[in-house]
Amino acid sequence: MTEAKIEKKILREEVLSERDSLNWSEILEKSRRIKESFLALPEVMKADTIALYASKGSEVFTHDLIRELLPRKTVVLPKVENARQRVMKLAAITTFEELSPGFMGVLEPLRAAKFVEKSAVDVVAVPVVGFDENLNRLGHGMGFYDVFLKGVEAVKIGLAFESQKLKRIPVSEHDVPLDIVVTEKKVYR
Repeated sequence: MTEAKIEKKILREEVLSERDSLNWSEILEKSRRIKESFLALPEVMKADTIALYASKGSEVFTHDLIRELLPRKTVVLPKVENARQRVMKLAAITTFEELSPGFMGVLEPLRAAKFVEKSAVDVVAVPVVGFDENLNRLGHGMGFYDVFLKGVEAVKIGLAFESQKLKRIPVSEHDVPLDIVVTEKKVYR
């Protein structure tokens, strides 16, 4: 394991331990503030198609955000097509009920979903384990979003709690930085 991978693993464990210590009411309140800031972003307001993700565990809670955007925008979510090769495709949904547990228990569109090309997406909301001032993202370490975000022209927006901000994240050549990170306290650009 390279030095950068070891450092990322340690950072990931520290941040997740702190994030997992938040109680559910704290997660919901902070997530509500993040949702409001996200919806107020000019990039989101003018977007036609937005890629979101269904949160799990202590992540920023996105279920309300998905429900709020469904009547107004084309909402797409990732569906793992090939876990071994880290391939995710985007599928459009019209109701939250079209989601069911998929890879690792994460809610994703059902099999009959209509797939959408990455090039059709205006904004991509990305799950974040940690981030730094340069908008480098620390993910869960499986590489799905690194593979997915390669070549994506859409605005890449990380959703995170302020406590997930780190001084520095070691960067590898496959890492794709974010354009914006929204926390409950601030929007980083």
